[in-house]
Amino acid sequence: MSSAPARGAWQYPVIGTLVLILRTFGFWDEHGSLATVLGEVLTIGCLFGYLAYRRSIEQRPWKELGFIRPAWDDLWTGLAAGAASLAFGMLYSRVMTGHGGTEMNLRLAGVTGSFAAAALIARTLMQTLGEELIFRSYMIPRLEAARGLRAAVLISAVCFGLLHYTDAVPTAIHGLIFSTAFLRRRSIWAAWLAHASINTTVLLAARSTLGG
Repeated sequence: MSSAPARGAWQYPVIGTLVLILRTFGFWDEHGSLATVLGEVLTIGCLFGYLAYRRSIEQRPWKELGFIRPAWDDLWTGLAAGAASLAFGMLYSRVMTGHGGTEMNLRLAGVTGSFAAAALIARTLMQTLGEELIFRSYMIPRLEAARGLRAAVLISAVCFGLLHYTDAVPTAIHGLIFSTAFLRRRSIWAAWLAHASINTTVLLAARSTLGG
């Protein structure tokens, strides 16, 4: 195992601020498709800018954040984790009918405007990448160095759930599944694929429900 990444107490308020940025721009879809796209682009830009800054001053490789060479294992792991996450989500929806996530997915799928297709792509690819960067790539290694792997996975999953406050408990469980995909090879690609695949499936299903 590599040496622990440099860390300081100030980093957690910073990453917390980035999470709030991510959550804030998540509401931009209410103002149309272009605002959604711009919000996601700005969010990703902020995240990569901060991470690039941390990489430069710590002089540590990007592979610590899971940016390793993609392999077929990432594909199978991501698809399997995505399928498991989707199966859990479907089961939860049957048991807990009318939960907040359903309403939100319908709202996101119903975004209109000239950039509607781009907005859906931004939601399924860029937003999921941003969340994986924060909750798996960034949080797990740093929390692991301070608290151990189990605590790191649990804390990151709880924080992931709290970000999606309307469905905190099921989203935290999704976070545990995505963490499993990430930890298999310490690869962001597997976790991103798992997350993006379920978001894509859910949004397409919601859009079909709306007749889009």
